[in-house]
Amino acid sequence: MDHTAKSFDEELQAMQRAVTRLAGRVEQQFRRAVRALTESDLSLAAEILRQERMIDAEHLAAGNLCSELLATRQPLALDLRIIMAAIHSINDLERIGDESRKIALRASSLTHSTLREQLPIEEIKALSESAGNMLRSAIDAMVREDNHTFARLSVQDNQIDQERDELQRLLIKLASSHPEDTNACVDAIFVVQSVERVADHARNIAGYVVSVVEGVDVRHQEHTPPV
Repeated sequence: MDHTAKSFDEELQAMQRAVTRLAGRVEQQFRRAVRALTESDLSLAAEILRQERMIDAEHLAAGNLCSELLATRQPLALDLRIIMAAIHSINDLERIGDESRKIALRASSLTHSTLREQLPIEEIKALSESAGNMLRSAIDAMVREDNHTFARLSVQDNQIDQERDELQRLLIKLASSHPEDTNACVDAIFVVQSVERVADHARNIAGYVVSVVEGVDVRHQEHTPPV
């Protein structure tokens, strides 16, 4: 939708570009954190932690653009929904960055664990790939204003919840049979929880697109049952 003031359109576009740029950076950070853990690449884990400040700076910059639009343009209707969706998306993206940091921090302990060969690393990798693909789909939906992606991601989120539960049961059983190194199992459980939360945030981001297109808040609706 074009506005009478061309500068308003330009400011909205700048805001959307900033959010998209942040989203791309966060997705890359998550995938690299998973690779650091699953491939025991501790130099990559350290690099991820160093880059956290860059993501924090982009988060603040995108948030400031949203705040300035609200303060100076006093948007209504669709424009207001676009800006509010951007604000919510930025917050979810920041939390995904936090989960990536947690995964990177646990890469070292899991790499040096005596149980490394018995941990379900491949299963964690597969779960992370599913969550990463959800995040990519949510970002694409945000860019294309595709309000149909949310329903599909809700189904996938339920599937990831089930896989998380299975992995946690496996890790608890492994911990009980190896009391000498329960820390590794606990760390792996936290990693699985972080991955599942990334999927939750991806679902949320797709939900904000629905709020823009349809004017309906679907964040707290019951998840669609798995099929």
